[in-house]
Amino acid sequence: MLGNFPSNLFLSKEAERGWPGGHLMAWDPVDNQPLPVIVPSDARALVDSFFDLAHPEFPILHQQLFYNLFERTLESGLQHDTESALVLVILAVGSIVVKPRHNNDDLPEDSHPSF
Repeated sequence: MLGNFPSNLFLSKEAERGWPGGHLMAWDPVDNQPLPVIVPSDARALVDSFFDLAHPEFPILHQQLFYNLFERTLESGLQHDTESALVLVILAVGSIVVKPRHNNDDLPEDSHPSF
């Protein structure tokens, strides 16, 4: 499209169209969803597990910067923002790498994940 148009023109036109017939979706904004409660001692153990076990294989975060973010998140509580989402992802990965996978005990040693 050429010319000067509002930045939200496409979005507003698409929003006017509505959903195709027969397709109903419940809209529940993220801001209305309850956030989990983080137990600081458990969360610290999971973050430590992430950096001890997963991070050496996939060094995608700067450790000190993440710990600073993590401590700020613990102090202020979880919010509906990307920083809290990152903290929750690292907690999830930390919980995965810290738990042994019992169903893989009969696999050859070289087929286990490296972390």
